[in-house]
Amino acid sequence: MFNRKRSDFMFNIKKAVKNNEGFSLVEMIVVIAIMVVIITALVSRTVGYIKKAEEMSAMNTMKVMVDSMEIALVQHAADGNPIVENTADRYGVQMRADKKYKPVGDEQFVDAGAITSWMFHTAQNNTTKFDTVNDKYDIVIVNEILEAIRSEKGAKNPRLKFADKKPFGYQAAQYKKETKNLEGVLFIYSPSGAVFAAQMTMGKYFVTYRDGNYTVQSINDPTAKFFDKDVVNRNGNRW
Repeated sequence: MFNRKRSDFMFNIKKAVKNNEGFSLVEMIVVIAIMVVIITALVSRTVGYIKKAEEMSAMNTMKVMVDSMEIALVQHAADGNPIVENTADRYGVQMRADKKYKPVGDEQFVDAGAITSWMFHTAQNNTTKFDTVNDKYDIVIVNEILEAIRSEKGAKNPRLKFADKKPFGYQAAQYKKETKNLEGVLFIYSPSGAVFAAQMTMGKYFVTYRDGNYTVQSINDPTAKFFDKDVVNRNGNRW
């Protein structure tokens, strides 16, 4: 029945064109309705493709950052500056693994080090004030990461500006709001130089790397949240 009506409709269109006749109001409404459906489907699919491409771009940027950090940490150790496990000497010359991190599916915390947005902000703005001598080594690692991003994406893409604020426990959207839309980042690394986990806001996305797995969320997702002291801490507290 439907096919017959459709055939009749197409016959009427051809007849109208052949005889230079105008379309009836009903036929025009049907044509417009069909066009609206087609355009809506195309727009929806295009938006989906754009969103997927943006998510992949955010994930790839995080992968570049994780890989470059691990390379820099290994090189740092090879140059005679090993990461010191749980050192009490905050004013030594090595990078510190004086925090605790809980791997996925593990009830026990392990020694870890961390670099946050504050250090990325310091590197980007060439700030010379450091809390400790160790921070100078963090800056070396951070600059390696930033250089890797520039080399991979180009100097102007992505345009990441980091906030001078540690992101622990923040909802991604709240962090962006409080820092006036600047980015937050948290890297957690092992004494051997491997990256345990990393989290970062990138525009409207929140990317998490943890124990080998990457996830991308909207920053407005209520579950998009930076790790709190139940995942990474110093002596059971934030720092």
